[in-house]
Amino acid sequence: MSENPRTRRRRYLIYSLPFLQLGYLLSIGPVEALLTSPEGGFTEGTLRLFQLIYAPVIVASMEYRWVNTLLQEYDAFWQQLL
Repeated sequence: MSENPRTRRRRYLIYSLPFLQLGYLLSIGPVEALLTSPEGGFTEGTLRLFQLIYAPVIVASMEYRWVNTLLQEYDAFWQQLL
């Protein structure tokens, strides 16, 4: 029997969602490193967009000290790479 296309899409979404979330969390390191670098040169609109996209991570960083420490270490790692 062939599989229903809706079921296939649903399964694809279920399996891809954790990878998308992981990609979102890991993307903050390079973005933060680029934002704090002297060659950044981002416009005010771009900075506001980044602030909006990463608002949940920023709030978690302000609320929980261990998240803040983890993000600072991750940012330092990316600063060394770039």
